Amino acid sequence: MSDYVGRAIADRIRAYTPDPFTLLIYLQTRLDDRNLPCKCCATSCSTQVSISVSFCGMTVTTTVPIPGVLGFAQANLPDGSYLIVSAQIACGPCGWGLSMGVCGYCEETQEAASDGFSAAIPFAEMPQHANGTYCPQAGAVNLECFGDQFGISCVTNPSVIIA
Repeated sequence: MSDYVGRAIADRIRAYTPDPFTLLIYLQTRLDDRNLPCKCCATSCSTQVSISVSFCGMTVTTTVPIPGVLGFAQANLPDGSYLIVSAQIACGPCGWGLSMGVCGYCEETQEAASDGFSAAIPFAEMPQHANGTYCPQAGAVNLECFGDQFGISCVTNPSVIIA
């Protein structure tokens, strides 16, 4: 099930990757399927997501563990170009969630870009269920399940994708 969660999150984020960023997401998990959702934010959850973003010849990668630790990475070029990535992955009573903010500036093309987005994977979509609390309606995810959303200064109005 943990591999399924990783693929589902990656597929949803890739489907809404903002131009002109190139986004790669890898979920590395050490979760035992029998323990999922392993009480969600328990320290026994050692799943982590590695996120790489490319823009204007720069690539930054940040690794974000569960629960709720904010990952941050930045790259700068001598000409003033930069790329900033901020990400957080969480597990709430209704499912898994991943939120990201990305912003950058490319001196060569004079292009500035920023975006923020979230993806939610409800437990109801998973092929197996562990003991725990689930959303009352399959496929309906209340973002409160994932706690506080995050933002970085150049991402003012993150779009939200509700599963």
